[in-house]
Amino acid sequence: MIDYEAKRLRLYTNRATVMNRLERLGYEHSKQDTIDGKIYSRSYEFDTSEIGSFLRTGIFKFD
Repeated sequence: MIDYEAKRLRLYTNRATVMNRLERLGYEHSKQDTIDGKIYSRSYEFDTSEIGSFLRTGIFKFD
């Protein structure tokens, strides 16, 4: 989701591969949901000025 007023890109994922890629790239999550003590999903927030470089990271490629 892009919040144009706040100039923030908000990303939610429950895919472990995407979470791992973001972590390796140094991105920190803003929220984490767990089920039975295991990570189920994470949310991330970025400034909209980072959209171009963020999309070029390849985190969304299919395995």
